[in-house]
Amino acid sequence: MSNTNYSSLAGEFSVLSRLALLEVDAGLTLGNTKGVDILVSNPNGNLKRLEVKTKAVHTIKGYREIAHFGKILCEWQMGKVHESIIDDKLLYCFVLIDPNNDFATQYFIVPSKVVAEYVKTEHEYWEQETGKIPGQEYSGSDMRMFRIGFDTEVYPIPTPRISEYSNNWDLIKQ
Repeated sequence: MSNTNYSSLAGEFSVLSRLALLEVDAGLTLGNTKGVDILVSNPNGNLKRLEVKTKAVHTIKGYREIAHFGKILCEWQMGKVHESIIDDKLLYCFVLIDPNNDFATQYFIVPSKVVAEYVKTEHEYWEQETGKIPGQEYSGSDMRMFRIGFDTEVYPIPTPRISEYSNNWDLIKQ
């Protein structure tokens, strides 16, 4: 999957399919709902919003090695704006699709507060490790990363782990 538009659509439809199997009412937003890909309506009247981030990668080794950081399962590109988006009704669904493994798919459902705290801390750590001056503008400085780490690894900053967020569909149903 070399086209990111197709990867994004595949991730969104895959999440919708999973939600349907879980008997959760959900619908894809079209166009004008910035930062929200799927709206979820629960039987108890609670509305949730999902932002789906999809990565289609070949996971032959089963991990990535990141300089200054260590082994991770995967990372998704975020923006500086994600540092400040904290909303109890907004969840991120990070989707990992492996085209080499019959399109095996993994889902990580993470609250917006966790994402905001992580991308902010991760970027500050990156600036520190690379000698960048915090707050000074650099080419591409709005780019941030969200990572899912392994339960057995030790990381330099608090990192969301596979066991915490893998298939955490209950967050959506609440």
